[in-house]
Amino acid sequence: MVKVSIIIPVHNSAQYVRKCFDSCLCQTLKEIQIIAVDDLSQDNSADIIREYEERYPDRFVGIYLEKNLRQGGARNVGIRRAEGEYIAFVDSDDHIQPDMCRVLYENACGADLSGADFSYVYQSGEEKHVNVPYSDSDVGELTPEKKRYFLSKCGMFWTRIYKRSLLLENSLFFPEGLFFEDAWFNFMCILYASTARKTDGYFYKYYQSPNSTTRNKKDKRKYERIDIARMIYDSCVERGLYTLHKNTVEEKFLGLSASTVLYTCLPDYSDDDLQYLHAIKRDIMQRMPDYRRSTAYKGLPSEERMWLDLTVRSPEKAVHFHKHLNSIFFRALRKAMLCTVYR
Repeated sequence: MVKVSIIIPVHNSAQYVRKCFDSCLCQTLKEIQIIAVDDLSQDNSADIIREYEERYPDRFVGIYLEKNLRQGGARNVGIRRAEGEYIAFVDSDDHIQPDMCRVLYENACGADLSGADFSYVYQSGEEKHVNVPYSDSDVGELTPEKKRYFLSKCGMFWTRIYKRSLLLENSLFFPEGLFFEDAWFNFMCILYASTARKTDGYFYKYYQSPNSTTRNKKDKRKYERIDIARMIYDSCVERGLYTLHKNTVEEKFLGLSASTVLYTCLPDYSDDDLQYLHAIKRDIMQRMPDYRRSTAYKGLPSEERMWLDLTVRSPEKAVHFHKHLNSIFFRALRKAMLCTVYR
């Protein structure tokens, strides 16, 4: 019986994918299945996958897509092919510790989710350990309040393994063709999960590239955070999850909207940004017209509240205010607003 299926989306990863594959093949848990999904790579990634298929026919499966589905779509193909009781996701430029699957599987004890800590790995070789702050070392049953905490503090979906039945029975697949697809997946998985476990230990090595999309404020894919915010809200309404998790859903929706305004649209503003600011205004007014009265709004940092309010009132004015932040007058006005309205 396969205990853990490891799904690895691969796209033009030839320069580092061997290290990823080898770290998965070296797992001390032997009942594993490795599924590498080539997402129409233009380098020789597909050849490397075929090489590993030939060397490890009992544990290594290669899938070769004829259309680029991006990471979400590639992972979905892997989920449908997986045979394991649990599923792990590893990106092709990352790698995992030899004990990860064994420790997380043994500690799961049948829970829907079983996770641990992780490490950032920089180009210099330096590692930074990150503790995932679950509410306690043995999370157990996930009440609505625990889920709310879980989502606010533990958003990294790749630090844990997921029960395959949880994904299939609730149609939990990644949004396809979008960046930030993991935000939707992680959010929905936690809302559906009944139990979770936490293990102390840094098992996942997350490689930090200075050229990654998340570090590039003006990569067009960053604007897709707006689509994910909308999808999270609408999915919860459609699936009957909104009423029970109202505050949690609204916190995620407003949080993603506000961060897109402040950290993507307004810095280094260009005319293209205005359409996205209008889209955010439209989405908020359609879904949360009284958003200022919500617990979610009150929980936002004061800076995000201010810029979200300006955007909802007038995207053009938000742009104008942000452009003049360095003037003495606007600095004083901004300080006054933060000290009074947003205390």
